[in-house]
Amino acid sequence: MNQSLSDEITVEGDFLEGILLREEVKQVYAAIYSLPEEQRDALLLRYKYEFTFTEIAAVTDEPESTVKSRVSRSLIKLRDLLRYSKQEDISQPLKKGAGK
Repeated sequence: MNQSLSDEITVEGDFLEGILLREEVKQVYAAIYSLPEEQRDALLLRYKYEFTFTEIAAVTDEPESTVKSRVSRSLIKLRDLLRYSKQEDISQPLKKGAGK
């Protein structure tokens, strides 16, 4: 009995979910790195490195209220960027097929 390579290789759901998750993470990081530097730094310090607002203020030599505003603005902009990115992903097949 001769099995094809595709018959021998089984792709589990976890594998495909991992690929999708990596692509989503790439999109998130691309959106983060498109933010203005001050917003990006504040966001990364807060959520990636888990600094408190007080610690971020000390590191950046900015008032705590400024740090909070930057993090808040960065989250809003990040949400909007990711929402726009998601809409672009959804509409891509339609755009490619529209010229047929």
